[in-house]
Amino acid sequence: MQDWAEFNLQKTKGARTQHALDASHAKAVEENRHYIRAVIDELLYTTCQNEAQRGHREGSQSDNKGNFLELLDMISRYDEILKKKLVNHGNAKYTHHDIQNELLDIIAGMIRKDISKEVMEAEHFALMVNETKDVSIEEQLSNMVRYLHQQSLHEEFLNFTAAEGLDADSLLKKTMDTLAKCGIDHNACIGQCYDGAVVVSGHISGVQERFKLCMSAGMHTGSTLC
Repeated sequence: MQDWAEFNLQKTKGARTQHALDASHAKAVEENRHYIRAVIDELLYTTCQNEAQRGHREGSQSDNKGNFLELLDMISRYDEILKKKLVNHGNAKYTHHDIQNELLDIIAGMIRKDISKEVMEAEHFALMVNETKDVSIEEQLSNMVRYLHQQSLHEEFLNFTAAEGLDADSLLKKTMDTLAKCGIDHNACIGQCYDGAVVVSGHISGVQERFKLCMSAGMHTGSTLC
C-alpha cells in the first residue's frame, strides 16, 4: 500500500510538472509570435512610409541606429515583451538587415499571391510596363497589372527587375518571367500600356507586338520568342 501510494504521488507530481512545462512552452511561443509581429509591423510601417530603415552605424553605442532600430527601441519602452526579447535574446532578435530583407521578400510574395488570386477571379487584366533608371543608373523594368475586382478598379505593382538587355526580346522575356513568377496567365491580358519608346511600344517589332504574338501562338515563357 505504501509503494502504491508513493507511485500515485509521483504520477501526480509528474503530471503537474508536465503541465507546468507545457504552459511555459505555450507562453514562450506566444511571446515569440508577439515579438515577430511587432518586427513585421515596423517593417511594413517604415516601408509604406518610404523611410530608410538602416542607420549609418547600428551598434549599441550609436546615437542614431536608423529608423527601424530606433522605432523598435522606442516601442520596447512601453512593451515589456519586446523589451525582454531585445535584452535577453542575444543574436535571435531578427533585426539584422539580412533578416529584414528576407522578411520583406516573404511579405512581398504574400502580396503578389493575393494579387494573382484577384487577377484570376477578374479573368482579364491590362499590363503596364515602364523602364527607368534607379539611383545607381541601372536600368529597371517595372511591371504593374490593372484589373476589375469586386466592382473596383485595381492598379497593383508586381516588381522591379533589372533590365540587363534593352532590346525587345530581353524586355519581353523579363515581363513574361514576372507574370509567370506571380502566377498570372499572360493569355488573360486584354490591354498593354508602355511608355513612348519604340522598343516597347512599337507596333511592328516592339515588346507590345511580340507579346501579342505570344498570346496568339499560345506560347509559354520557355519558348524561343517568349
